[in-house]
Amino acid sequence: MRSLLFHVNLLHPLWHGAGDWPPSPFRLFQAMVAGAFGGRWAAEDKDVQEQRSEAFRWLEHQRAPEIAAPPRSQCRQITSYVPNNDLDSVGGDPGRLDEIRAEKVISPLRLEVSQTFLYAWHFETGEAEAKLLCDLAERLHTFGRGVDPAWARGEVLERESAEASLLAHGVVARPTGRGGENLLPCPAEGSLQSLILRHLATTGRFRQDPVSKKTLFRQPPKAHYQQVGYDRPPIRLVFEIRRPDDLSRFVPIPQGKASALTEAVRDEATRRLSNVSETYASLAERFVGGRGAGAADLDRRVWIVPLATIGHSRASPSIRRVAVEVPPECPLSAQDVEWAFLGLSLSKEAESNSLLASPVVLVPAQSHEMRWYYGWGREFTRWRSVTPVALPMALGRVRTGAERSLSEAQCAGAFVNGLRHAGITAKVAEIRIQREPFHAKGAVADAFESSRFAGRLRHVEVVFQSPVRGPVIVGDGRFVGLGVMRPVKETPPGLHVFAVDQTIALSRSAAVARALRRAVMARAQTLYGRNALPLMFHGHQDDGAPARSGKHKHLFFAAFSSKGGARIDRVAVMAPGLCDRSISDRQHWDDLARAVDRLRVLRCGRDGVLALTPLPSEADDPFFGSGRVWTTVTAYRPTRHRKGHQPISSLIERDIRTECARRGLPMLESVQVLSTSEGPRGKLAGQLIIAFAKPLCGPVLLGRESHLGAGLFRLA
Repeated sequence: MRSLLFHVNLLHPLWHGAGDWPPSPFRLFQAMVAGAFGGRWAAEDKDVQEQRSEAFRWLEHQRAPEIAAPPRSQCRQITSYVPNNDLDSVGGDPGRLDEIRAEKVISPLRLEVSQTFLYAWHFETGEAEAKLLCDLAERLHTFGRGVDPAWARGEVLERESAEASLLAHGVVARPTGRGGENLLPCPAEGSLQSLILRHLATTGRFRQDPVSKKTLFRQPPKAHYQQVGYDRPPIRLVFEIRRPDDLSRFVPIPQGKASALTEAVRDEATRRLSNVSETYASLAERFVGGRGAGAADLDRRVWIVPLATIGHSRASPSIRRVAVEVPPECPLSAQDVEWAFLGLSLSKEAESNSLLASPVVLVPAQSHEMRWYYGWGREFTRWRSVTPVALPMALGRVRTGAERSLSEAQCAGAFVNGLRHAGITAKVAEIRIQREPFHAKGAVADAFESSRFAGRLRHVEVVFQSPVRGPVIVGDGRFVGLGVMRPVKETPPGLHVFAVDQTIALSRSAAVARALRRAVMARAQTLYGRNALPLMFHGHQDDGAPARSGKHKHLFFAAFSSKGGARIDRVAVMAPGLCDRSISDRQHWDDLARAVDRLRVLRCGRDGVLALTPLPSEADDPFFGSGRVWTTVTAYRPTRHRKGHQPISSLIERDIRTECARRGLPMLESVQVLSTSEGPRGKLAGQLIIAFAKPLCGPVLLGRESHLGAGLFRLA
């Protein structure tokens, strides 16, 4: 695999482009086309121009690139008033320009540290076209708006080298498919031709009507491109607190010292970075230590979060780990921040502040499972504080019921303000504020040592009207380890995913799914004893016939490859309501969770014995994440038989639209049938790409035999 890497350099640190960030690949495509065909290059030979066009058409067919952009900060907005180029409306009198001045808002972005953007297209064939594009990149003269002069260069290199360049430059924005929140325009088939037509139409957009002699304006056609979602997550690091003389032993720190621990780690990391150079000293003080940081720097500061152990209700919530999050716009590189915390010793702080009984050192965490308990990267509606929230108001003593009611209302209002300060915009449905902890072995709010926030600490439970993605850290003390919250699951999860360590051919997926079904039924039977299993587990009526109530009220099972290979590496058990959205019953989900709890071995007959490892459900999982465009992993099997000479593709398209409506899924915008096949006894199957009218959260299992994994889709 080779990579085409473009370096785009601005001549000054201000960026005036508007709309997308990082600057979209289509913006670079436009700039390169303008440089390659404009100016003196427009007089080149027709054969040479056609060769250049072929290179750009080759780029149209490549996958969306990866992007590395420098950190940015918003400059102060400036409003100016300029003539609107309509002097004829005032009789051509320049003295009347004040009558046609229009408001123009200038709000550029300041690029921190670097003024270079990187774009990496990965390809397998077409190295000649890629090298030609490298030559054409040197003709680029503007990137952004007309006031953003730039120059560029390209190179063709191995994918590993391109990846190293991207990571060294900053946080990498990677394409996630056609769904997602941050959609960026990317070149698509026909983009070059649309730009040519738009240019020709722009040169002739004014014409004179031969009858009325009036000047008419015709809007040029819009450029053609595709929208691709990009993910630019922060860099998240987890370190464990261990003894320097014995790295196998944790050093638990009482939860009440969360604020003191965070400050000690922060100050030592700041000192480390400050010793590198004078330039880094100011950045470290501002974005790690927080000294001199303004309101515009809140979203760019490094987060230091003490993680109390909360994996079990009876576990002692002592602090054994520290998480560090580097935002994408932080001027400090993630590699430098990791170096500042790696091997950091707290022996001096232990002697001066009596924080620790013995010296400790931070080492990379062997597992990041604790972040999962705090809901990092996942969405929930109910959250509870682990360390108390520092409310932005002083809390007085209460003596009567009326005073207590008034105090709680004031605290709730202050907490809502704290949510706004933390950038959480979801509406609040319920707030519960108290001194007592929500964890069985947690400490009361007043037990947390913090002279700065004394008398302002409270434990809080909040319920949002819509899910909020973690981490959730709220309050005035959120930069010193206070206000760290954990999610609370409303009901036991209906989705259970396991990793498979053995290698079984994907063709045996149905057999493995049947074995998983038998195992879940057997384990559920131990819960019910001699009582009959609910229909959700077996899917049959009392007489043994398949349940045909019109709804899929029994479990779904799937065995599949998470990487698109030919071997099974995952199995999943899914509650009926996850795959058939018309079902709202969650009555036996807790029994399902108990049945699959500690399921570690799956016996599959002649396919052997599989070892299973539970996997957490991630928000960006291509099978269980959220998006609009989905593609088949296992073939879709229509629920109806073919009649006469009806085309298979039209049958499948009509059938899947009916199936989505029957399952309570959003309306389909488009159905693309990639291939079809007809097996024994007229069994039909097809590979599809479907696009919903609005984002849909997985899993997506449709069609005949979907209860055993057929018709499984993933995000495109």
